[in-house]
Amino acid sequence: INTSPEPISNSVASVAEDVAVFGALYTVAFHPVVFFVLLAVFVLLLVWLVPKIWRFIGQVFGNARHPSVAYAQTRAQQAETATGMPKLDLSGAGGGSLPPTNNPKLPHE
Repeated sequence: INTSPEPISNSVASVAEDVAVFGALYTVAFHPVVFFVLLAVFVLLLVWLVPKIWRFIGQVFGNARHPSVAYAQTRAQQAETATGMPKLDLSGAGGGSLPPTNNPKLPHE
């Protein structure tokens, strides 16, 4: 588990892992229905819990993987508060401001 010189926690963790493996093998061999019910409950719990954990990590770290997007969003929010103009929509979902209609190079609806 770790490289600390303290051997007790590593030994206890190793024995606990061995007991868990042998317990799972015993359950598969002699009580397969119980094992598969527990496995299904575990998988359903993962399917329910992993997106929540992933969303929480995303909220904590924000756009840490894409700092340029985070920078652009911050600049857009600052521009909105400073000028009163609508903020830029960087998500691609629409809802941003419409292009000006007096520009002949832009298509008109």
